[in-house]
Amino acid sequence: MLLAVWDNLSATVHKNIYGTFENVAPLLNEEINNLATSKSSQLTLLLEDSTKHNELQQSETDAVLKEFLTQLNSDLLFFSAPNLTAKSQINNEIDFNDQSINEILAYFRDNTKSYSFYYVNERLFWLISANQQALLKDTYLVAGYELNQALLKTLSNEIRLNLSLVIPDKPTKVLSTIKGLELTEKSLDNWILSSSHFDLFNLSVVFGLQPLYTAKVDIENGINVIPHIYLSLNAERISANFVELVATIAGLSLIAIILAIITAIYKAKHISKPLEKITEYSEFISQGHYPKEINEKAHTVEFGRLLNAFKSMQQNIMSREEQILRQSQTDALSNLYNRRFMQAHIDHLLNKRHVFQIIGINLVKFREINDVFGYEYGDECLRVIAKRLKALPGMAARLNGGEFLWLPETSRNRQQIIETCRQLEADVLCNGISINISTAIGIMHCPDDADTAKQLFNRVSMILDIAQKSNKKIETYSTSAENQFSRRRKIICNLKNALLTDSASLYLEYQPQLNLQTGEVSHIEALARWHDDELGTIRPDEFIQIAEDAGFINQLTLWVLRTAMKDVIAFRATKENISIAINISAQDIIDEEFVTNCLQSFRYYALSHDAISFELTESIIVNDSELAKFHLQKLRDTGCKIAIDDFGTGYSSLSYLTTLPIDVLKIDRWFVKNLPTQKCNQWICRRIIALANDFGFTVVAEGIEDRASMRLLRKWGCHKGQGYYISKPMARDAIAKWLMEQ
Repeated sequence: MLLAVWDNLSATVHKNIYGTFENVAPLLNEEINNLATSKSSQLTLLLEDSTKHNELQQSETDAVLKEFLTQLNSDLLFFSAPNLTAKSQINNEIDFNDQSINEILAYFRDNTKSYSFYYVNERLFWLISANQQALLKDTYLVAGYELNQALLKTLSNEIRLNLSLVIPDKPTKVLSTIKGLELTEKSLDNWILSSSHFDLFNLSVVFGLQPLYTAKVDIENGINVIPHIYLSLNAERISANFVELVATIAGLSLIAIILAIITAIYKAKHISKPLEKITEYSEFISQGHYPKEINEKAHTVEFGRLLNAFKSMQQNIMSREEQILRQSQTDALSNLYNRRFMQAHIDHLLNKRHVFQIIGINLVKFREINDVFGYEYGDECLRVIAKRLKALPGMAARLNGGEFLWLPETSRNRQQIIETCRQLEADVLCNGISINISTAIGIMHCPDDADTAKQLFNRVSMILDIAQKSNKKIETYSTSAENQFSRRRKIICNLKNALLTDSASLYLEYQPQLNLQTGEVSHIEALARWHDDELGTIRPDEFIQIAEDAGFINQLTLWVLRTAMKDVIAFRATKENISIAINISAQDIIDEEFVTNCLQSFRYYALSHDAISFELTESIIVNDSELAKFHLQKLRDTGCKIAIDDFGTGYSSLSYLTTLPIDVLKIDRWFVKNLPTQKCNQWICRRIIALANDFGFTVVAEGIEDRASMRLLRKWGCHKGQGYYISKPMARDAIAKWLMEQ
């Protein structure tokens, strides 16, 4: 009987420890993956913010990498783009030669993993790559973090176990979160817990020669080394409780034998029955069944101690399992369910063909809250939103960043969702600062809108993205919305590829500006056109807006500038004074590198600065007037002309006309349309022309579609005109011929 108790208790404790290691091992890899994904996203956002990585020169790349190095708090950075490779690191003693860099970049080029490990100079580095799907082809950004005590401690805190890092066959000291122990790879291997519970309390453990139980976890994705991480639990503390329990059992057994000799029949009843019950309970626990309460009475002090120790062990095991289960299901910051749990729950509902509603919630401009107020305030906003979601009937989860998922108990109509949205958007007060909250809402109805949780998550992200970009704020999933989103992604991908390869599918057309007083043409406007082999002809207003939203409008503008410069050289062979006007966006005019790229292009093509002029709308200037004014002035000082396009439709103000470096005002086509019959438009055009003449600006009227309109504009003193009546936009060869004929 004593042996049976010993065996079952050993099996129970072994199952608890062995099960803990088995449950925590995947959590460790998941934490490493999550941390790598977070840092990869941060890398991607930094690189997307720069939006110039495919155009950087070597000297510029070094400066940008040093700035990234500081923002990421990393030890080193590698950057590679077509015809360009660079590195930056804090400690110059680390020898990352060209062979090492090429080996690292080749790994991330050939693998889809977001991270890996690399060993150099007796140091292990954790390498993390930016999201390749968000970058241009053959462009890579890799950050490196030395795997040190602090990083190991962060992982240890997440999984609630001590960790020890070993690099096999390398002369490197074991890195561990355990203090006071001199650890080696051999000792950690010797202390690995076997699958048999008979080895649990061996002589080394009982006599204090083995302080730890360990389990080895292989970390994947090594480039030139596969590091091992050992999980560990305190064997001395576990064995002490067990030895005490065994000693108690042994003492009780000895007493039972002595008393059995004296009063065998009487005492046998009071000893054998409790032991049988304890054995029965231990068998239940070893099978994973935990009785709610042990109701046995202790007839002696020794039996009382035994029962108390047994109850304590039972509670500790139950508490430990509940804690591990809770950690695997919840998000640590918001205390809501995590993505992993919600995915399993939704898959279960879909498999059972339950009808339910899913509401995705995204905090609009959440990144700006972190940038402006700091991560402490951003985290507090997430916790407050999570608390508000918990108060709603149903289940809620945090998927990532500022994205949440709510599964209401019953489906909500649109008005109820709008009211819920108002509750969530109440200002968040943090350290005396009131932070405004804005949300985008995506609605899905299952099982009609998704077959799996993974598909559902993808579609929720899609409609949340659409909701943020639309004025509706609340978007319901539909196949048309998905088709629109897919088209948008194809436009982004194909347009980036067209820019990268300088594809002939992307070309310029030109529309002349006629001098209404002399009949001469000295300016033509460049208009971007794109005919994609897969999507067909894409409207300029569509692909230009998408390029601006996706953050690569600067690359498109630079392509237009350089293409126009090459064309103007050809045009000036037959018409010396011809000049091309190109349109620039808000992102262009506030980009620190824009003016530099323009001036470098003028020098490269050996063009005078009057060959190219720049047009921008009023709203661009108002959004960041000081920075726009500074950059425009730099361009104007070199001899470039600056025009305000679509004048009169935006934020027209005499104040910026007096302070900004402007040469030309272009009257919007809305005021020129039906000019002979629209008295109001006539009044507006005459006032704009008079105002421009008073300021000394050249006036260009857009959208001239008939002779009568052109005559009126000439009569009122308008300098130039542009529109279909004069000429439609023409391809390069056609406009060249037209200019020769003129």
